[in-house]
Parts: sequence; structure tokens; C-alpha cells
Amino acid sequence: MKKSFCLFAIAALVLCTGMAWAAAARNYTVVDLGVSNGIAHDISDPGEVAGVGSFGNGNRGFLWISGIATALPDLSSECSGSCSEARAINPARDIAGIAATNCGTLHAVVWHDSSAPTDLGTLTGQCFTYSAA
Repeated sequence: MKKSFCLFAIAALVLCTGMAWAAAARNYTVVDLGVSNGIAHDISDPGEVAGVGSFGNGNRGFLWISGIATALPDLSSECSGSCSEARAINPARDIAGIAATNCGTLHAVVWHDSSAPTDLGTLTGQCFTYSAA
């Protein structure tokens, strides 16, 4: 009787553990963001993507929404080359990242929904600041 009960308990535990694991499993779909040399750094709960990729004359941070990738505005109009990188996004579309100034230093920035970046500057005495969430 004890042996049968132990085997039943072990079988029930294995079955329940397997069912819990299967219930927790998720299906994912790989999506081409359509950005040359693109890297997705973060995905918000609604499925919007923040990243970096090649746009025209250099690498730019981008916001991808429903199949359309938009380069985020630069911190400086004089920037050429790698000018910005979007690193994190929240459901309100606040995007944390970095952007180059006209003299080439990197500053932490925040974009809101593809608007002009807010320059968060650098820490005192540092030549660059990096932001991420």
C-alpha cells in the first residue's frame, strides 16, 4: 500500500510539473524590422521596439511600431556617422539612449514618442554618459 501510494504521488508530481511548464511556455515569432544592420535593444509591452540601425549617413536610434521603423531625431544637426542609439522603451514610448553632440561627446538622452531628444547631459567630469533602463 505504501509503495503504491508513493508511486502515485511521484507520478502526480511529474504530471503536474509537466503541465505547469507547458502552461508557462510561450510562442514567439521572429519579425524582420526592415532596418539595415539593425539591432533591437528593447521591446515594450505593446510590442514597440527601440534599437539602432543604419539610416542614410550613419547609425541612428530607431522606434519600430507596427512594421514601420522611424529614425529618432539627432541631438545635433551637425552629427554625421553614429549619432544615436535607443536602448530602452516603456509602454508610454519614453525611449532612453545616447546621442552625440556637435563636438562628438555622448550624452544620455530621452526621446518621447519620436520627439526631439531631451539632453540629460553627462556626469560631472565625464566625457560621456550612457543611459539604459
